[in-house]
Amino acid sequence: PLFKSREVEYYLTDSGAKAIFAWDGIAAEAQPGADAAGVPCVLVGQDFAAELGQHAPAPAVVERDADDTAVILYTSGTTGKPKGAELTHSNLLSNVAVAVDLFDGNPDDVIFGGLPLFHSFGQMCGLNAAMTCGATLTLIPRFDPTKALEVLQRDKVTIMQGVPTMYVALVQHPEHKAYDTSTLRVSVSGGASLPVEILRGFESEFDAILLEGYGLSETSPIAS
Repeated sequence: PLFKSREVEYYLTDSGAKAIFAWDGIAAEAQPGADAAGVPCVLVGQDFAAELGQHAPAPAVVERDADDTAVILYTSGTTGKPKGAELTHSNLLSNVAVAVDLFDGNPDDVIFGGLPLFHSFGQMCGLNAAMTCGATLTLIPRFDPTKALEVLQRDKVTIMQGVPTMYVALVQHPEHKAYDTSTLRVSVSGGASLPVEILRGFESEFDAILLEGYGLSETSPIAS
């Protein structure tokens, strides 16, 4: 959502993408980027489901191998432009199995989606994990500690993933005790090292296990 048109153009051109689906709220950047890359831009808004319903389904079976590229996730290197990490179907399936096993995910779970889905952490440990175990994924467009606490309470969230700054914001939120987050049972931190005092503080204040993981976009992302 924060991409500028020149970045949209770069990612589309570099990946060889044939089209882009974009939220209509970012059309001002997505459309020019798609035009510059020479690919169609499909804007998705509140009426998108209704629009889809006007068309007959066109199912097609496409043969795939476990080693075929399933997704290209861009990761910023130390030099030059972001590089596309090609992850295979096997990468994704094995990694999401690890994630679901780690969380002990099940259809009764509600996963907090405060991470961007274009990143391997949010995509694999949030979106794909929820689909794999039949859980509910509740999303917010951009992390805000007050909004996060509202969602944790409203949707009775049981699993949360986030980066350390998110947990710092929740622990230090002056009114976090006013929200009922008692359904939360496990959280995972990644993306940067988690200070021990924040880990202990979160577990004490929210009465939920907080696990720290390590990974890379290239490892889909869980490594340990």
